[in-house]
Amino acid sequence: MTAEPNEIRDRILAFAANVGGATNAPEAKARRRGWLDDKGEPTADGRKLIDSLGDQDGTRTVFRGL
Repeated sequence: MTAEPNEIRDRILAFAANVGGATNAPEAKARRRGWLDDKGEPTADGRKLIDSLGDQDGTRTVFRGL
């Protein structure tokens, strides 16, 4: 993926907003799952998440979320 770190972070946060309950902030969810580090930067796992979501181009949009 050639996306900038801020773009990756934004995508991670958009995905995290749809994961789990609505009581926790997306950034807290992403950190807890290891997608963002303590500084709020994308981790290797966060980059893998976004790469795998990007690989779903052939899926129906209703199931993609990003």
